[in-house]
Amino acid sequence: MYELPHGKAITIDGAKAVLVTKNVRDQHYQALCATDVHGLRLAISLYTDGDGTNRSVPGVGRLGGVLGVFHHLSLLGTNVRNWTTNPLH
Repeated sequence: MYELPHGKAITIDGAKAVLVTKNVRDQHYQALCATDVHGLRLAISLYTDGDGTNRSVPGVGRLGGVLGVFHHLSLLGTNVRNWTTNPLH
């Protein structure tokens, strides 16, 4: 059985999920993990590589972090493996 990491419990598209954020020197990351989003386990991570700088997680400002990335995804058709960020309208 897949266990969610420790973090803030949230709900995304009706599924239980965990949002993990860490912002200390050399350790900046965000992760979004869920056990069943439309039939799939989901893990989205944004992080820096700990290269001795104090840069924040990439994408947080422009994309809205891991939650922003998730909300930019769209499910195509009935196959849960078909996700895209650019659906045809």
